[in-house]
Amino acid sequence: MVNSEENPNSAVSGISTGVIGMQDPLYLAPGDISGLHLVSAPFNGKHYVKWSRAVKMALISKNKLGFITGCYPKPEETAATYQDWIRVDYNVLCWILHSLIPEISESLMYVTTSKQLWEEIKERYCQANAPFLYQLRKDVMQTIQSDNQSVADYFGKLKSVWEDLQSLDGIPDCECGAMSKCSCTLLKKMLERDNRHKLIDFLMGLDNKYETVRSQILACDPLPTINQAFFRSTD
Repeated sequence: MVNSEENPNSAVSGISTGVIGMQDPLYLAPGDISGLHLVSAPFNGKHYVKWSRAVKMALISKNKLGFITGCYPKPEETAATYQDWIRVDYNVLCWILHSLIPEISESLMYVTTSKQLWEEIKERYCQANAPFLYQLRKDVMQTIQSDNQSVADYFGKLKSVWEDLQSLDGIPDCECGAMSKCSCTLLKKMLERDNRHKLIDFLMGLDNKYETVRSQILACDPLPTINQAFFRSTD
């Protein structure tokens, strides 16, 4: 029998449920302590979209995103992995709580799973989506290349706004698995449409001295990707 304090991948009860591989969501690395901070600056109630994206990226790196999305749900109490799942989920819950300022985390202490915690935070602080979405759309329309600005700097500024839009109002993820069986390439078409929108945004904001390049790009069939268009504009 292995003591749970010595082996981070043993069950809460102290009884090991078997060896857990590093690729398993139930695996905890030696540094995955409950007091871990997922982000450098704790969430203070503002800029929810950027904070949530940073937390998701941190959880993806630890193979734990499925705990908050529901893709890795709680098993039945009779399952061999039940205690391990509870232990890891509590770790994820603690990580998120430590990524909040005390005033917010204290009001969420009695949430029982990381998924419930994540949904509670989203419900509280993602209510102001409409004004933020309006501002981001406005920012896209108003982002143009200034006289002394390089194409790279202009593209980087525009790309930052696109990423915020993607986090707030991007193409939703398929959680039922139906998209993987889709035979009409719907996802591909949606991504192509998204690329077209970004391409037009980029070309509209280019300085007039790039008019020839802009016309050449628009004459392409099919249209290039946004990254290809950026490369052609920097030649």
